[in-house]
Formats: sequence, structure tokens, C-alpha cells
Amino acid sequence: MHPLKAAFISCLAGVASLVLVPAAWANFAPRFWGDATSEPWGLKNVAIAQERLTIDLRPLADANLVRVAVTYDLSNPGVSKHLDLLFVSGEVDISDFEAYLGDQPLMTRLLSSDESRRLWEQSPPSWRPPAEAPGIESEMTYYTFSSWATQPGLVALSLELPPGPSRLGVRYRTRACGTDERPTVTWQLPYVLAPAREWGEFGRLDVVVQLPGGWEARSTPALDREGDTLLGSFPGLPADALLLATGPPVPPEYYRAVWLAKALCAIVLVGGPMMCWWAGRRQGLSRARLKASGRGGQRGAGVRGAVLATLPALLWGSLLYAAVPLSMGVLKVALHGQENPSFGDPWFAGPCLNLLIIPVAVLLGVTVTLGSASRAAR
Repeated sequence: MHPLKAAFISCLAGVASLVLVPAAWANFAPRFWGDATSEPWGLKNVAIAQERLTIDLRPLADANLVRVAVTYDLSNPGVSKHLDLLFVSGEVDISDFEAYLGDQPLMTRLLSSDESRRLWEQSPPSWRPPAEAPGIESEMTYYTFSSWATQPGLVALSLELPPGPSRLGVRYRTRACGTDERPTVTWQLPYVLAPAREWGEFGRLDVVVQLPGGWEARSTPALDREGDTLLGSFPGLPADALLLATGPPVPPEYYRAVWLAKALCAIVLVGGPMMCWWAGRRQGLSRARLKASGRGGQRGAGVRGAVLATLPALLWGSLLYAAVPLSMGVLKVALHGQENPSFGDPWFAGPCLNLLIIPVAVLLGVTVTLGSASRAAR
């Protein structure tokens, strides 16, 4: 992380799974900028010949929701089965959720918070997204989440699984997580695979991940890259979770913006005392001329001098308050909307400045102004 960023930063995608209701387990972890997605669980008498997982990360170029589509080729060796399933999300809202068996849409129902909490409390640790994951440049990073929500939204659905082969599909949109390993955001999406170990049999996993054009990417387990697409095919489950990280390269204009932000801060830090000294000198010379003309003892002259000494100090304090968010704003513009989560709101920056630095600067400015005025008056 660039060292300048620390000076400018103030004292600061859905989780999805399908599980059988009679032994429903949630795959949920609270998360900033997103969710983790996961697998159907509890299908012990159903064979999964093949899973096709397609994750479209291209909407992240505009900081939009990720699109996920999963299909499961099922094989039911017995008679027709009635299955009650759950879709588990780590976010309060699930966007554009669709589930279907073959070409038949499935009806859904949002569960209450009490039902959701009870299911989540039973989930095994291996089904939860990892708290840490590799970034693009760092071997280990922490997710930054988009909210402090602790209760996932759960959607119930039912289906009649016919004997023989069939295809179960899910489509939805979800939020990606973010981490601040570099100036540009590293978007991360963990997709939990562990619940699939509960199936009677699992065949092959095929993964397709579509990336925004020219973006950097990393996956664990590793996927092959062809252009702006990540591809992988695994005999069985390769890990408890598929961890994806992607993000745009740091643009060259960011480094120019860093120098501009440095110059802005230097001008304010050095220029403030100089402004107070100049204002004080002008006041002192004016006082000397009044004294020479015999009007130096006019009533109210002392109060007017104190007010005039305070104004440049207050102006310096205001410039200091604005310098940090303005500098952060310059950096954010240079990152084209892909800044990492630590940047936050530039105009909400600086509680420490408000409480400590700005009052000290105002007092220093008043001292400099009064001292300069006194010397000039003599």
C-alpha cells in the first residue's frame, strides 16, 4: 500500500447455497462489499454427474453486482423425490434470484429471521467462507464488507425430482468483497464448495470466470487464463472453496495524482504560516501609520486588531480541513472509481484533524499573526 495513502485516509458477493430443509445448514459469513456463494447440500441419494459454474465478474468494471449461474446434472437412481431446498445469502437482499428444474421455474419463499438464525447456528466450520484469502499481490488479505449485517436472507424452494437424469439450475446476482492491498480495489469472491461432499456422488466441476478486459486476476485453486477468461475442470471437488481475486491495474495517472496531492498538502502546510505572517505585518504597518497620525488610540482598535489576527488563522485551519479530502478526491478521480475500500468518503475525512491538528494550527496562526503585527508596528 502506498505510504501516502495512510496520510490521506481518516481515522477509519450473495452468499449462496442450496441445502435440504430437513437438515438445513447455512453457508453464511458477514462480509463488506459482498457475499460468498456455495453448493447444494444433503443430496445423499442423488448423484451429481457434473456441475457447471459460471461467474461473470465483468460488471465489476462499473462496481455493479456479479452474475453467477450454476447448473447441476443430477441422477436420481430411485423413484421421484419431493425436495425442499434453501437458498442462503449473506446479504439482506438477493437480486434477480431464479431457480429452475430443466425449463420449469421453481417457486420461492423468503424465510423469517428466526428460521434463518437457527439454520446458520448448525453450520459446520468448513462450510463457511475463509476469513482470509489470497489477493492479487499479497499471499493473504482480509475481506472488507459492505455492511455489518449478521443475518443472511434465506429463500425456500421446493421441487419434484424425477427418476433418472435431470438438471437443476440457479441464477442470481451477488456482491463481491473488497480488500485494500493496493491503491486500486482488489475484488474478491469466495465460492464455497465444501457442502458438495455430502452428495451421494460427485463427478466433475467445470468453472468459467469472465473478467473485465485487461484486469489482473488470481484464483485458488488455480484456473487457466485464456484472454479475459479463467477456465478450470476438476475431477471431484478441488478444495473447500474457490477463491477469486481480480482488479484493474493501477493507472499511471494515479502516481501523478500522488505528486499533485503532495504538492497541495505542502502548499497548505507551508503557505498557512506565511499567510498569517503577511497578514500580521500588514496589520502592524497599518497600526503604525495610525499611531503616527495620532489616531492609534481610537476606541475599539484593540478589539479590531484581535479579530483581524484571528481571521487568517481561521482561514489556515479551514484550508487544512479541506486539504485532506481534496487530496483524497484527486487520488480517487485518478483511480476511475476503482479505489480500494479504505479510501471511504473523502469529505468525511479528518476527525483527528478536527480534534487536534486544526485547533493547534489556529492557535499557531494567531500567535504568528500577532507576533508579526507587533514587530511591524514597532
